[in-house]
Amino acid sequence: MLIVALSFPSWKGSAQPQQTAASPTAQISLSPKLDAKVIGTVLDPNGVPLEGCMVYAFTDGSSPPRDVTVTTDFNGNFAIDVYSGHVLLFAYKESDLYHNNIFGFDVPAGTDTQSVEVRSGETVRGFVLHLPRQSALLRLDVSNEDTKEPVNPVEYELCREDHAADPTYCVKGNADPGFPIVVPPDPISINLTAPNYMEWRYLDAKTGSSYLTLKPTENRTLVVYLHPTIFNIGSSVNTAQSQQESNPAPPPYPQSDLSAIVGSVQGVVLDEGGNPVSGATVYAEDMRRPIFASSDATGTYTLPDVPVGVAYVFAFKESDGYPNEFWAFYTTNNDHSMLKIEVKPGQVTTGANFHLGPKAAYLKVDATDEKGLPVEVSYKLERDDQPMPLNTSVPTDPRIVGGGFINGVMLVPPVLFRLTVLADGYEPWHYGGANWQGRVGLITLKSGKTLKLSVRLRHFQ
Repeated sequence: MLIVALSFPSWKGSAQPQQTAASPTAQISLSPKLDAKVIGTVLDPNGVPLEGCMVYAFTDGSSPPRDVTVTTDFNGNFAIDVYSGHVLLFAYKESDLYHNNIFGFDVPAGTDTQSVEVRSGETVRGFVLHLPRQSALLRLDVSNEDTKEPVNPVEYELCREDHAADPTYCVKGNADPGFPIVVPPDPISINLTAPNYMEWRYLDAKTGSSYLTLKPTENRTLVVYLHPTIFNIGSSVNTAQSQQESNPAPPPYPQSDLSAIVGSVQGVVLDEGGNPVSGATVYAEDMRRPIFASSDATGTYTLPDVPVGVAYVFAFKESDGYPNEFWAFYTTNNDHSMLKIEVKPGQVTTGANFHLGPKAAYLKVDATDEKGLPVEVSYKLERDDQPMPLNTSVPTDPRIVGGGFINGVMLVPPVLFRLTVLADGYEPWHYGGANWQGRVGLITLKSGKTLKLSVRLRHFQ
């Protein structure tokens, strides 16, 4: 049955009644009244107003992040309702690589927290929200040194050089060359581990540096070859001799007569109401490398250099509630969120139009131990309407673009599913308690709705 394994410290929200296996009913947490407003403008690092940015705010001690989100207009302006008090504001635009920096690792060096004091009933005007430097994209393409076959699974750990002694400035996840990892434009270390392979650490063959620095908006693929070992010797490390950097990436196809083996795909991304969706991610899966594009203000996109033959093309925009339906867990009855396209050599295939929807719902879990202390958890989600193993197809890393998470909040489909919360050293917690395998254990949410659960975990006896 399905696994969704996400590990991160749970937000400890306010006004959320505790829930145990003996009290299985879900609780929707209540928030204080939004009693103030902030009006302002989002500027990029060059001082230029930016359209289409997502802006959200939360107030110290009053609300969890992203209870309210708005989008900037053509002039970069926004107006957002907030809780009175010390209000922190954040802005991002993933399609332009202004990342939503929810982890310390992500925040570019030199970025300042932006906040304002707001009284109840007050409207603060003229607030200027400065975007940090743009992030970069890193792909890890890991293969066996001997066979050149892909290695899976591979776990990465990335750490910031400027906070080398602080583990909160490190991130871990599963390496997948098909999905880029968003990284800051600052020096980072890279450590890779895989069962039955020697540990690998990044080392620049030219400079000897153990840190990799990418420029803002840079898109780099790091090709790594791991040395297999009969015995899994954890202390063994291989570095420079088994890595290659593709920057720029080597041509995925012979450059002579390229038009004979690739074509292009064009279309429009629309929402449920037929309106264009800007900033949607569109991609085609290719065995040699993924092909990505982003829709413009009219929803139009172009995928270049798609291999000739049948191509499966997907579109999503998580910030608007449209998850990546490449993962079977998110699939719905909508036949227009994935397209099967016949690509012809040297030609542009037009009319590849997406109709996204329905929108996902959202799930927030506040997990604590018997003493009320936060616990790092993972989740297991199961859909009864999908045969195994299709209901297992969900990524495990909230940092992955298109991975089903936004601001640490999980996107879930508006269908029946079951939830189990897991943590090392604790008994599994099932929604529905002892009868979780029956109807009481089924969760169903309408599109756009948020379910907030307070879960108290018990140590194994």
